[in-house]
Amino acid sequence: MSLHILLPGDAIEASSLQVSPLASARLRLWPAAQAAAQMGMPVTIGERCPAKTDILLIGKIGANDILKRTSCWLQQIATMRQAGTRVLLDYTDHHLASGSVMTPFYQDACLHANTVCVPTVDLKMALDSHPGVTGGVSVVSDPLEYDLVPPKASLPSGRIRSMWFGHPSNATFLAQFIQRYSEQLAGQALHIVSAPQTVEVLKQFRFSSPPDLSLSFEHWNVQAVSKAAVTADYCIIPSDPASPKRYASNNRLVSALALGLPTIATALPSYREVGDFFAETETPSALELMANPLEFSQQVVSFQNNEIGRFTRATVLSSWVEILGTH
Repeated sequence: MSLHILLPGDAIEASSLQVSPLASARLRLWPAAQAAAQMGMPVTIGERCPAKTDILLIGKIGANDILKRTSCWLQQIATMRQAGTRVLLDYTDHHLASGSVMTPFYQDACLHANTVCVPTVDLKMALDSHPGVTGGVSVVSDPLEYDLVPPKASLPSGRIRSMWFGHPSNATFLAQFIQRYSEQLAGQALHIVSAPQTVEVLKQFRFSSPPDLSLSFEHWNVQAVSKAAVTADYCIIPSDPASPKRYASNNRLVSALALGLPTIATALPSYREVGDFFAETETPSALELMANPLEFSQQVVSFQNNEIGRFTRATVLSSWVEILGTH
């Protein structure tokens, strides 16, 4: 048995997935490649499928050169499926509902897939009832990338410090949060771990008045998030429950709680799975947490004690082994 991972690029080394800045490669395809290796399966990666491939795992196609790549990938996927290859589609954003430039590709890819792999129960439920999905749908959680850190027993500095980390596509939600809670955030410090585009979004956002908030920025990487969490008192990860991104993985929330940070988050469907362990935006609890983050330490402890098991690398690898071993 052999596995090919369809991904932009040529002759990609599996180990490079582990350090990829793309979460879809790092958190989805790397564990799948590890599981295959654990099963003794040869693994190839790139956008050219070997003629003899037993299992094809389709990674994120991305928006670059989308028209050319869509045609090339779909032709290969159809050929592989006709030859008896089992086709798995890793599906982490709900492109069937979002109307993105990648939607046409995913509409066709879902028709060819024997199994669609998703990171959350909520996204599985959305696909189970979707007429464009003809195969099965399996949930594989994103693995936790951080060691557990107990919540702080005291504030490390005189002023309350929060942290936000994520992709620039979420930066508008951060700006809206700062605008909405400008009074509560006044005098606090916010550390942002992201790409530079996030800073540009904040600069261009039309705040009703300049935020009374000390801002600092650091380029995103896994280590930078861990480092920022050491000096942060709580984490904010707002979103929009009406956005197509509402189907996002719960990885950011799980990571924040694992790093010991009381967290304010929008109640996205995937976040409700761990709903007892964070403060929802637009609730009194969010206001209380911003003023007294230490009062919410027990939520963090309860999550780390009771929920973390399903996000460990061992659990995730077992899920991929089960999917790859299905005939």
